Amino acid sequence: MNLIEWTEQYIRFKDAMKKNIKEIRTEKNKLIIKEKNEEKEYLIEEKLDKTIENLKEKKQIIVCLNTKENLNTLINKWDEVKNKKKLTIIFVQLETNDKWLIQPHTHDKISENISEGLKTLYESIKNKD
Repeated sequence: MNLIEWTEQYIRFKDAMKKNIKEIRTEKNKLIIKEKNEEKEYLIEEKLDKTIENLKEKKQIIVCLNTKENLNTLINKWDEVKNKKKLTIIFVQLETNDKWLIQPHTHDKISENISEGLKTLYESIKNKD
């Protein structure tokens, strides 16, 4: 399973009870989700640095692999993403079907040491065998 397939399954699972999704459209490495009350964009890239550069102000969700490189990218670009109120980043470990997610704007307000907190989240699903 690749990251796009994983993301679509994740989206459909989250919507199984609510049944809010009207349409899911794929455009390159992006899923556009039309719900009853809003539209969401899932930007899907294995490497986080590719997506951070192209963020918009509308509600966006980034899906990337749970790698040390992506963790370091988030830490290094924290000042750039922490002010994006409608941003969620999902880190996925495909082999174990595990994930963790963060909303930088919210987490920046509640965490004193964001770097240590992010490392803890990363390690919570890293290399589960």
